Amino acid sequence: MKSIIVFVVLVSGSLAGRLSHEKKEKLFSYHQGCVSKSGVDRKIITQMKQGMRSEDPKFKEYLLCLSQKFGFQNEAGEFQREVMREKLTQYARNASTVDAVMEKCVVQKDSPVESAYHYSMCHYDICRDHGPLFYVINISEKKKAIFHSYQKDCAAESGVNPTILENAQKEIFEDDPLLKKYAFCYSKKMGFQDENGKIDEQSFRGKLKELVENYDELEKLVSTCNVEKDNPENTAYEFFKCFLQNSHFNVYTVTN
Repeated sequence: MKSIIVFVVLVSGSLAGRLSHEKKEKLFSYHQGCVSKSGVDRKIITQMKQGMRSEDPKFKEYLLCLSQKFGFQNEAGEFQREVMREKLTQYARNASTVDAVMEKCVVQKDSPVESAYHYSMCHYDICRDHGPLFYVINISEKKKAIFHSYQKDCAAESGVNPTILENAQKEIFEDDPLLKKYAFCYSKKMGFQDENGKIDEQSFRGKLKELVENYDELEKLVSTCNVEKDNPENTAYEFFKCFLQNSHFNVYTVTN
């Protein structure tokens, strides 16, 4: 079973909050439907991650399809400003960025596809300094099951409150001992730390390469987040906190 490496949607990393599983499923269904409808080459979508732009008509149709599914444009291709602001603000970390996107990117062009294309490229430019567009990284179903088993086992082993764990995934962190215990458990299972809590940098870097294709971003995460604290639990907690705050995408495991 082949897997999609990445796809781009019209929500930027700087605006995207930690989405629920249901919303991620919906986003992926939008992507699949728009790929099918437009006939776009998936390689073009992947290349957007690196800022490589394409004037391909099918790619523009793909972007319009997504924009309409999000409710950003209606069937006639007209931007729905109130809907756009509401949805962008819902996940905003920086209200000024939303204002900039609304002011500079929501421009009605000669055709619906050109409007969607301009919006997407403009949105990317504005948010580039804060992180690229929102990416959904795809891994195999087998690894997905493994990661889910890690989560389940560590939740049971740590006894962490599910609400506290869910909030952490939304970047709302609590200084909770059980959450730190969960983080250490997960870090060990991922191979980031050994039983004594020491960071295994080789494994750490190797695992991150599965999620981060951009070399500069990889190095930034390694240098920023690879910091040992006073005990193993705090090291693991601070790592995952750092990763969520500094990585420019949400990770969601799905297969084609």
